[in-house]
Amino acid sequence: MNRRILESQFLDAENTVLSIISCERFFELYIKNILRQTNSKLVYEEDRKTRSKNTWQVINKIQSHTFTTRKAGRKSYTIPFRETLKRFYELIRYTKLQDKKSHPIIRKFSKILIDYQFLEEQEHKSTLEFINWYRDRILHNGNSLPSMRLLDYIIAKRIVPIVDAIRAQTKTEYGDWWYFLETMTKIDILQSLLSATILHRNTKSKKQIDSSVMNLLYIGHLKELGRANLNMNWLMQRNLRATFEYNYQDPLGRGKRFANIEKEKNDLAMEVTSCPCCGNHSLVIYRQQINDIFNNGEQLNIDWVKCYTCDYHLRYNTGEPAYFNLYKQNLFNLEFNSTPLNK
Repeated sequence: MNRRILESQFLDAENTVLSIISCERFFELYIKNILRQTNSKLVYEEDRKTRSKNTWQVINKIQSHTFTTRKAGRKSYTIPFRETLKRFYELIRYTKLQDKKSHPIIRKFSKILIDYQFLEEQEHKSTLEFINWYRDRILHNGNSLPSMRLLDYIIAKRIVPIVDAIRAQTKTEYGDWWYFLETMTKIDILQSLLSATILHRNTKSKKQIDSSVMNLLYIGHLKELGRANLNMNWLMQRNLRATFEYNYQDPLGRGKRFANIEKEKNDLAMEVTSCPCCGNHSLVIYRQQINDIFNNGEQLNIDWVKCYTCDYHLRYNTGEPAYFNLYKQNLFNLEFNSTPLNK
């Protein structure tokens, strides 16, 4: 019950919905692109009056030029993701059938499929169907979201492996288009997520629970690196233009200047150091002292960090990035001598 309360309390409902819907849309467009390469009509919905029973009838109609699309005015409807998956995987099945693989459209599809063979794996097929099912469940029912832990499992263990395979297939084709998956400090977020261990079932022993907690914290650190790294677009990384201010030049220098003025003017700003995400010397370590009412009023340090270049932000109770080999040194509970806490 406590776990359910915590997972519900800390779940970001808006971004959970956006994550699932965005992933579903990404895969839909990706697979439709493969179908378009084969024949552009494969992504269109058939007229309801002449609708075919299966994909084999669809491709025969396309081949014989008798395929008619469902239209709204002059615009043809494209098929939903559920039908996209059905056509795609039926085409894969036809490539293995002796009586169908010689069909001109199947022959062309077979050649194109060579670059996308990873999608034939049953686990990836199940993941795509599951994402489609969950998207429909959210949008049509509107009352069912995965827990925070289940969302991490879906993304890290089911979606990320497909994205990693897509990245491997397109890395040379699109150059550094995948820049947002690797920080400027050379942390490969995708590979790090792949290496993380996360179980979707409840753990039993104390050792399993402790291990599960640490793995979830590690994934949390990776998600924060990914969020901040997304701000470092191609222009920002090269110090040409600020991400959201096109006319602002020297954004890396601005981050340093903001951090230095915080150190000079803010009593809680203790030190400026390099950022675990962007590597710029614009990460400010803050400390606030409070009276711990649960420990005889003893003074307690509350530490947090914020980067004024990429917006990386972390609080002390999430654990040290260095513990997870994501930074070179500790950031919290340090000794500061140069600046008094209260001027």
